[in-house]
Amino acid sequence: MNEKQSAVIMEIRGRHAAALTRDGSFIRVPNEDYVVGETITLQKHARENRHGIRFGAVASMVAGLLVLFVGGWKIYITPVGVVSLDVNPSIEYSINLADRVLDITAVNEDGGEILSLLDKQALLYRSVDDAVDATIVVLRKSGYLAETTENDVVLSASTGNAQHAEALAERLQERVGKQSDLTVYSVSVTSADVESAHALGTS
Repeated sequence: MNEKQSAVIMEIRGRHAAALTRDGSFIRVPNEDYVVGETITLQKHARENRHGIRFGAVASMVAGLLVLFVGGWKIYITPVGVVSLDVNPSIEYSINLADRVLDITAVNEDGGEILSLLDKQALLYRSVDDAVDATIVVLRKSGYLAETTENDVVLSASTGNAQHAEALAERLQERVGKQSDLTVYSVSVTSADVESAHALGTS
């Protein structure tokens, strides 16, 4: 039984590439003309076979140290995109290639109120999916999202790779849209769109 899993190419080394999975594990995959930053789909085997390698916590740590020495850590901490969450408060999450949160900022005054109630440090290097979920919890507690009425939530994603941004926007829409009282609008945008919005004081 196989399960699909996505990963981001972090480094190319000849015939092989180092990829970072969404659970934070580094794995080595055959290089099929990949480029750094490309999102790929892997087949995750439910059971390990004799020729397969199962990467547990120790293997992930070793691989992580290897990537650290070859420059992977610099890639990991480099922002490549932004995800924004707009209700009335507007919050932005700076993300890396693996969709991990590097920073969280408030775009407007209401967003600043929400940000002050978030445990920002606990969300750093967590998936942006988790950060959006945590923000929605705070929005509910603060009265911006009432469970007795329908609420509009706008999510946008911008990265250096249009395909990656579209996939991220779709994934967030599917996840947040599971909350029945929320009407979710999710789009992928360009970096130019983000800069224009910032010039107008919005996300």
